[in-house]
Amino acid sequence: MEYHSRSRGLAVEHAILGFLLEAPMHGYELRDRLAHGLGAFWRIASSQLYQVLHRLEEQGWIECTTVE
Repeated sequence: MEYHSRSRGLAVEHAILGFLLEAPMHGYELRDRLAHGLGAFWRIASSQLYQVLHRLEEQGWIECTTVE
């Protein structure tokens, strides 16, 4: 079961990185894109999305910025 959970987590990370390669976007837009692109397979909660974004930032894969 642990392997399945981790492989699913990697799929979410890869999907997020793929969308961010297209253009910078905020969490809400990412959630919307994931829901439209992957909603038939699984749904991602906002809390899960932001946890993944935080982890990707800690690992150096993305850089979060604040837009005023």
